[in-house]
Amino acid sequence: MSPITIINTFSIKPDKIDEFVSAQQQFASQVRETPCGLLGGRLYRSPDGTAAVLISQFESQRAVEEIRQRDDFKQHVQRLALLVNSANPMPFEEAYTTGHFS
Repeated sequence: MSPITIINTFSIKPDKIDEFVSAQQQFASQVRETPCGLLGGRLYRSPDGTAAVLISQFESQRAVEEIRQRDDFKQHVQRLALLVNSANPMPFEEAYTTGHFS
């Protein structure tokens, strides 16, 4: 099985970017405590605080589906609903990498 990457773009509610980043960091720390097929993630925020991009890599599509069924994930999504206008998660498979990208 090849890894699957979920790239999720968020439109952030006004003045909520810091709270959003904090919520994402807390959830990432919580998830690392329990094996779930999440290999890692990286969060980017726009300089004006109106948008964010979360790149999460999972062992497989099955791992993505399993984490979405977890109660802690569902609670996290409910918390984020107070901070975001919209979210657009899309799955991707790597086509190629060039240069030093870590």
